[in-house]
Amino acid sequence: MGTKLPWDDEFVIESLSDSTIYMAYYAVHHLLSASMDGSTAGPLGVKAEELTYEAWDFVFRKGPYPEGCAIPQEKLAKLRHEFEYWYPLDLRCSGKDLIRNHLTMCLYNHAAVWSDHAMMPRSYFCNGYVLLNAKKMSKSTGNFMTLQDCMKEYGADATRMTMADAGDSLDDANFDSAFANAVLLKLFTLETWIVTQIKTSIPSGTVDFKATKEQGDLWDAIFENATNHSIEMATKNYEEMKYKQALKYAFFEINSIKEDYLIAKGGKANPYTLMRYLETQMVLLNPIAPHFAQYCWKHHIYPVLSKSQNFGKECKADLNDQAWPTTSAAVDQVAIDRLSYLKDAKSAIRVGFEAAKSGGKKKAKGGK
Repeated sequence: MGTKLPWDDEFVIESLSDSTIYMAYYAVHHLLSASMDGSTAGPLGVKAEELTYEAWDFVFRKGPYPEGCAIPQEKLAKLRHEFEYWYPLDLRCSGKDLIRNHLTMCLYNHAAVWSDHAMMPRSYFCNGYVLLNAKKMSKSTGNFMTLQDCMKEYGADATRMTMADAGDSLDDANFDSAFANAVLLKLFTLETWIVTQIKTSIPSGTVDFKATKEQGDLWDAIFENATNHSIEMATKNYEEMKYKQALKYAFFEINSIKEDYLIAKGGKANPYTLMRYLETQMVLLNPIAPHFAQYCWKHHIYPVLSKSQNFGKECKADLNDQAWPTTSAAVDQVAIDRLSYLKDAKSAIRVGFEAAKSGGKKKAKGGK
């Protein structure tokens, strides 16, 4: 498979190397075809046989309008505009096995076709293979799951979260079934907690956030700082396409801190601190677990924010329209250290208390 070498048809350019500028066609396909297989003409009404080499040169390489072209110039100009709007490609995602052939030839072909550095691909992002429970997937051994199998077993969001946690580097990613089951339970528990905590902390369903914010204490300041830290770190890792770390800060880190906060507050959160945490977590989690985040936003969080006053920012009914959260202040490392110290102290007290209940000593053999 591939294209015969123009000057010697004894040799064939293998298809992986031959077809590495097809992403240029993606930019104009929607104008040329109304179907994936090209059987139905697109909005421009252009036929495949009318797209000559000279026509493509006009679209892709700023060539002159070809004499006698069956396609009107204004239609070709529309194709050129669309191509130049999207190109060069900002990011090409692929597997590590294609680095030495497909991705390398992609660079060579772009350089050969356009002879313009500005048209070169801007970046590549490569990943390793996907393992299932730390073992290579294989139908013959039965260690195999399709995406459809995953969604039937765990649902879309737990599947997406497990895939995000699987890893982002060239090392093989691992889809862990135990993690998928655990995160499914965590999502269920979190929604139950949200419903209960909003009723507990905001029983009327409406509040003046400015007034409650001014009533905040040290623990509110610590939680606010932790929320700012999660925003900063999750945003950084999303931008770098490090989804495992993004998930860590968008879900696990901020989710665990709320438990320490509630213990310190006697189970009743400051309404402003609570709702800022929930708004932040739902927006940060939305790219990875959209169904869960949007459901909680629509049914539990937005109804309170829309009825209350002085939250400090505009809140949209659709979570997809909600602005990305920004830090309310510079992250305070001292506050982070305070939280770490308090968590360590809590853990030490619990261990000491359990030891004290049993006398602090191991029982001798024979029960003596």
